[in-house]
Amino acid sequence: HRDEAEFNISKLDNEDTISGVPEDQASAWLSYRAKHHLAGIKAGLGLRYTGESFDESLRTPSYSLVDMMIGYEVAEWDFALNVR
Repeated sequence: HRDEAEFNISKLDNEDTISGVPEDQASAWLSYRAKHHLAGIKAGLGLRYTGESFDESLRTPSYSLVDMMIGYEVAEWDFALNVR
């Protein structure tokens, strides 16, 4: 078990707009696992960004989302509460 950080960015550069697919997307996720007398406790926080997209008649504006997780691992059990 270890702490982790993950970052992703994508940029599509199309000559023709792909229907409903955003050109820009990014995400980040950080996780933490407690040690010593708090061993078993874990937490995570993530951010996601999706750029605006278009299809034939609809424009979807860009948006950002936050994801959170808190949990506890004991023996073969893994309990977690995820909020999106």
